[in-house]
Amino acid sequence: MTCPAGNISNAYTQHTDGGKTFYFDEYCPHCPLRQKCTTSALGRSLKVHPNEAELQQARTFQNSAPGRQKLKDRLVVENTLGRLSSYDIGQARYIGRTKSTFQLTIASTVANFRRIWNCFAMSALATTPNTTPVLRLAPAQ
Repeated sequence: MTCPAGNISNAYTQHTDGGKTFYFDEYCPHCPLRQKCTTSALGRSLKVHPNEAELQQARTFQNSAPGRQKLKDRLVVENTLGRLSSYDIGQARYIGRTKSTFQLTIASTVANFRRIWNCFAMSALATTPNTTPVLRLAPAQ
C-alpha cells in the first residue's frame, strides 16, 4: 500500500472479516505531507475493505461501454421502483411472501392505472379546442 508521499508500507493487521489495516507510522514523523495527510499522533493508517478487489473490478466495469449500457437498463428499473415507492412499498406491511407479493401487485396496479389515467388526461387536454397552443402540442403518452 502506498501513502500520498509515495512511501510503501507492508505492515498491516489482518481483520477477521478479511479486511486489512495498513500502517505508515514509521514514515509519518518526518514527512512533509503529515499535516495534510493525518492528524493522528500514531501516524496514518489505511483500512482496506475485504472485497476491495471486487469493488475495483466493478468500478472498471462501470466505466466500460457494456457497463454504461447495463446502467442505462438498470435506470429504467430504478425509476420504476422510485415511482412505486410513493405507494409505500419500501417496507412490507405484511409478514410472509404471499401477502408481501399481494401488496406489491396492488401498488403496481394502482401505479399502472394512474399512468393510464394521466395519458388519457393529457390526450383530452391536447384535443380540447380551448387549450393553449402549448397543451395542444403536448404529445400523448
